[in-house]
Amino acid sequence: MGLGMEVIVAQSTAVGINLVPISALSGHSLTIKGTNDASATHLLGLWTSAQASGIVRVLSPRLHDARECIRIPSIANNPVNLIDPSIMQTLVPQDALQISLSGSVGAGDIEQVILLVYYANLEGIQGNYITYQQFRERFLALTAVENNITLGSAGGFSGSESIAADFDVLRGNQEYAILGAVSNINLGCVRYISTDLGNIGPGFPSIALAPDLSRGFFLELARMTGLACIPVFNSANRSSLQIDALGNENGGAPRISTQMALLKSK
Repeated sequence: MGLGMEVIVAQSTAVGINLVPISALSGHSLTIKGTNDASATHLLGLWTSAQASGIVRVLSPRLHDARECIRIPSIANNPVNLIDPSIMQTLVPQDALQISLSGSVGAGDIEQVILLVYYANLEGIQGNYITYQQFRERFLALTAVENNITLGSAGGFSGSESIAADFDVLRGNQEYAILGAVSNINLGCVRYISTDLGNIGPGFPSIALAPDLSRGFFLELARMTGLACIPVFNSANRSSLQIDALGNENGGAPRISTQMALLKSK
């Protein structure tokens, strides 16, 4: 199967107090990728990175309706998953989602909506992911690897560096599971990209004062859904495993500690 997870970001500036459509970030698309199985693509996450409270809305006539569909309050500086992942809302291949947001009226304020999409059978992709049960059977030891990155001020993802750039402490030629991360500032999304993950990037939000929501994000996602949601990479590829984060016009220099688990051999 072509397993993969990716975050899809829509971004705008000073969206205002009324709901307005916002567009996908450069390099992203609000059209769901085509798959070999129409029932194997799921929406597991929806959250915002916003500087003022407002409303986020996801529309599609191929979901519930094309009028309001998924409409949820968005709280300022509170990037938390707004939907229950265990629902596993099915997404239709090639469906073009419509994302709208209301929020900040401040000039230059960058606002973002983030979707986390799970693909169970995506042609051309073969990410290495395991289930919660597989994790329990293979777990050996916990470690946490720190990255200190610098975000740009144009929004989008920035600060990309190797997971081993600051602390190269992983054991050689071993498999590690990425469980989640903790950061010292709020981040709209922490993302990981690697050939081991199919070169599409899974990610999650991180709130500095609520580390319990992000430290085991993928682990909890797998436990709640029963899906293979825990990314796994071989430490031999650590130099090519990239970590970056979603920022706004304020930039920042987050310290991100990725929590990982050393796994037993299969």
